[in-house]
Amino acid sequence: MTNGDLRHNGIALATCLICGSKNVRSKRLALLSLKELPILICSDCGYARRSDQRSFEDNLTTQTNIHDQYSLPNLRYTKWPHRPALIRREIEKIQGQTGKTLDIGCGNGQWLLTLGAGWEKNGLELSNAGAQMARELSSANVFCGPLESYDTPHTFDLITAFAIIEHLSDPRILVSWSQRHLKLGGLLVLYTGDTESETALKMGEKWPLYDCEDHVSYFSARAVRRLLLETGFKVVREEWRFMYLANGEQPRAIKVIQKLKEIVRMVQYPKHDHYYCYAIKIK
Repeated sequence: MTNGDLRHNGIALATCLICGSKNVRSKRLALLSLKELPILICSDCGYARRSDQRSFEDNLTTQTNIHDQYSLPNLRYTKWPHRPALIRREIEKIQGQTGKTLDIGCGNGQWLLTLGAGWEKNGLELSNAGAQMARELSSANVFCGPLESYDTPHTFDLITAFAIIEHLSDPRILVSWSQRHLKLGGLLVLYTGDTESETALKMGEKWPLYDCEDHVSYFSARAVRRLLLETGFKVVREEWRFMYLANGEQPRAIKVIQKLKEIVRMVQYPKHDHYYCYAIKIK
């Protein structure tokens, strides 16, 4: 489902953007907001995409407007045992504690602040307010604009993109751009929702990540894996961390147990829907 293949003479075409398969079916999801979401789902890799996709320009305007309001983060969330610090631990196990890094969609700069002082920090952010806040909070060099406009001669040791790939008109652009701008052996860390996790499957059409106006793509872990492998990466770690609960609000004790599992790294089974993928550039 490339940008050029989405519609031809008003007819939606069914070719998967990730694997190229034509084994794609159309479906309309009944969302929590009582709206309907028309999507195309690839049976071969699990990738799904809105079939009413607008132009790249319209999509970019939506992303910018929705995310133009940012507030200062609670700085305790950058410390152990909160999730950003746990993700930092995993990165340091794989890639070390120093180098040049870029956070695509850096928001208010919380993640860049979480990284240690050994990193030369760079960010990319659509929102002017978010970019300015990230500069002030993390002392990073932040470019304000879309990835397609970020013309940099630099290569990086680490690129992160958290909750970004589902917003893009063509998610292959992000992965291909990252492959070109990572050093050989550099690390790319992506996070998105996993449509085939136990939680997402139990919630079905009521899964909250379907009900986001600015989401374009919906990924299974295997679709992310395939996209990375075909773009010159080797997946070295996958994690499924806690985000939504299939049965609604749970007692605090259950949440504490989930946090303890995160701390001891018991997160490599697709029960929860918060999917992190760590991939090394191999070519």
